[in-house]
Amino acid sequence: MLTVYIPTFNRDRRLSQNLHLVMDEIENFELQMKVSILVGDNASEDDTHLICEIVERIAKERNIEFSYFRNSSNLGFSGNIQAGYLKVTSGWIMFLSDDDVLFTGALNRICDDITNVQSDVFLYNFDQVPYDRQNPLITENIINTDSKDFSNLATLFSWPKLTGVVLRCRKLKESDDFFRDLLWPAKHYPHIILAVFCYSRGDVLYKSNFFIAGHDPDYLDHVNFPWYTSVSFVSELENCKLVLGIDDATFDEQISKIQIANVIDSSVTHLIYYYAGKVRISRSLKKILWSNVIRFITFRRISQEGFILKSNSSKFYAKLGFLALFYPVSFIMLPIMGKRRKLMHEGF
Repeated sequence: MLTVYIPTFNRDRRLSQNLHLVMDEIENFELQMKVSILVGDNASEDDTHLICEIVERIAKERNIEFSYFRNSSNLGFSGNIQAGYLKVTSGWIMFLSDDDVLFTGALNRICDDITNVQSDVFLYNFDQVPYDRQNPLITENIINTDSKDFSNLATLFSWPKLTGVVLRCRKLKESDDFFRDLLWPAKHYPHIILAVFCYSRGDVLYKSNFFIAGHDPDYLDHVNFPWYTSVSFVSELENCKLVLGIDDATFDEQISKIQIANVIDSSVTHLIYYYAGKVRISRSLKKILWSNVIRFITFRRISQEGFILKSNSSKFYAKLGFLALFYPVSFIMLPIMGKRRKLMHEGF
């Protein structure tokens, strides 16, 4: 059985559209005995619970296995991924973002792959720049049985999308406490950590050239991730290495290839873009970026997230000075230019 797990927060309309799309796929390809749906509601404040109740009734009428749960509080992106993974006790789990659109035949293809390959980790293409159909990340179908070479996960490290990762579920001997130790630092990339875990403990990796899904046209709505998550990615992988006891040069090599953004430089740059009306951010993310700037100029060189705030670049100090000047001016300039600052809804 393949469980399609959809973590969600405050996206009732999109969730509804996605659930009906997934149910249509299951019914059209007669996958009722092969695919189930699980929704993890991260304490949404909209009508997500009502959507799930409605879909539950519809799914029952269509003979589709559907279930959902609601966290008592918002556990963050990582917490919701962990909660869903721990609830699936057999078969395989597919992660599907609530704002991603499955392509026709995707679930049928995955079920065929599971039947034919029985892999511990399946990786699929996702149609979004820079790795869209004109530049696919995975160009051929590859079955790999060497779980010692982590370079085989290089494509996942390069393009760490949630949708497109299918994993074998945990074994009975793997406790909840173990996964909490593994995932608690993984604020942004818990699905990658789980993929590393399944690959390190399993036997088979299957990389497919099939495009499984694409993004919603408004996919940048509800995004709370700062632009410097590569810093977090490295620390999450280092913790994963420690918990799993990985002592492998190919794993270290993959970590070393991750391009790490400068936290304070990224914070200043994107605040400038925001006040120029060029990027969308949420209120909570704006608060984090400003906190980084204030901590830097008051010589508290560690962010609230524990990241080092440091720059020796003269270009950065020029940008910092520009932000100090541009911030108050933008409140006058943007209306004159017919632009506005782009706030988005809160995400995970």
